[in-house]
Amino acid sequence: MVATVSTYHCVAPVDPPSFNWIAPSPSGRDKAIETTSRKDYTMRGTAEFQIIGRIGRFATVGTTLKINIASDYPRKQDDGTWNDNTHWNTVTIFSERTISWINENTKPGDLVHARGRLRNGSYEKDGDTVYTVDLVTTEFLLLAKHQPSEKGESLIDDEA
Repeated sequence: MVATVSTYHCVAPVDPPSFNWIAPSPSGRDKAIETTSRKDYTMRGTAEFQIIGRIGRFATVGTTLKINIASDYPRKQDDGTWNDNTHWNTVTIFSERTISWINENTKPGDLVHARGRLRNGSYEKDGDTVYTVDLVTTEFLLLAKHQPSEKGESLIDDEA
C-alpha cells in the first residue's frame, strides 16, 4: 500500500491581505502550481465577540435593543479563596425578529449566549469626540431560564 501525502507551502506575504500559495497539482505528479489570485485566496479580517452570562437590564433605544449581560471571571486569592470579578457588557441588537424573540422569551437573570461583531464609532459631546466600541449581536441564544433560590432571592443585582 502506498500512502500519498499532500503538502501545502505558504510563502511570505506579497501584498496583504493576499498571499502566495503553493498548491499541489491535480494529478499529484507534476510540479506544484503557484497562484497569487486575490479573487481565490483573499484573507479577510474579522473582529468578533462571544459572551456567556446573565441578562441584567433591557433598554430600547430607537429601533434597537441594548442588553446588559453580566459575565463572571473568578479569581483565586493568595489565601485560596475565590472572588468573583463581574464584568457588565452591553450588546446591541438591530434585527427586529431577534428583538421580538428576546422580548417574548427572556427576562433578567436568564443565562444567554451572545455572539457578533465589534463596531467602532464616535460622537461629539461638549465639543469633545467620544470613541465607542459597539458589540453588535448577530446570534443570541437562551441557555437557561433564571431560577430564583429557595429563599426567593434573585441573582440579579439592582446595580446592573
